[in-house]
Amino acid sequence: MIDETDFICLSTLPKSGTHYSHHFLVNYLRRLVADTDETLFEKYALEQYPNRRYDYINRGVPYRTTGPLPPGVRDIVFQHGFASLEEFPGWIIAQTRNPLDFIVSQFYYRHQARIDPQFHVSGIGAVVENYAVRWAQAYRAFEALERRDRKLLHVRYEALVAEPGGVFREMLRFVGQPIVDSTVDRTIADIQVEKYRQASAEMTKNPAFTVPLARNGANGQWRTEMSDADVRCAEAALHKRGYILADVMASYGQSM
Repeated sequence: MIDETDFICLSTLPKSGTHYSHHFLVNYLRRLVADTDETLFEKYALEQYPNRRYDYINRGVPYRTTGPLPPGVRDIVFQHGFASLEEFPGWIIAQTRNPLDFIVSQFYYRHQARIDPQFHVSGIGAVVENYAVRWAQAYRAFEALERRDRKLLHVRYEALVAEPGGVFREMLRFVGQPIVDSTVDRTIADIQVEKYRQASAEMTKNPAFTVPLARNGANGQWRTEMSDADVRCAEAALHKRGYILADVMASYGQSM
């Protein structure tokens, strides 16, 4: 079993900026050690992707490090969801997203972008309740983790999209690493959305999908993608699980 001390675990809801944040942390921290124009994307995605997932560490699978990294950081890993981190001794960056945009993103990712007809549904209304329940279950696990004495930073996807520089600097302060403004700005520029999407389009030509895995991801897509009936369905599903949709949305800066 690998000693997890000084690991950073980026633990997220699916489609909540996981790879965006992960690539920033990897590239920025490497540049603190050796200033370079290299952006780890292709090598990272194709050769080392499986080794970055926290569950691989948890099972003790042979592990390749990202290095070189600055003193005090052994590696950066990620996972979807907030389970299995109850006793994790490293830093946890927990990234969440408002439930309605989560539903929209899951619909497009899992049911619109896949070739296999078994994933196809008649429309977003067919999956609203399912993903509202999944959001509630995941967020409940996050809240349980938040109550523990963990080194935890909560990052909302909405803030990351609106102000990546501010959010990424907050992450660096959280993990005790120096902030070099010019390097922060250069690293963000290297993974800006259009550049990231183009690189993703070249590397993720997954035959299971009809489109690249990096997509729009804008805040507030639910307003144009979900009907009033869809929103009411999500509201009811969340209410059954103890969440008031209007209050949850307000916490993410979204008005109903």
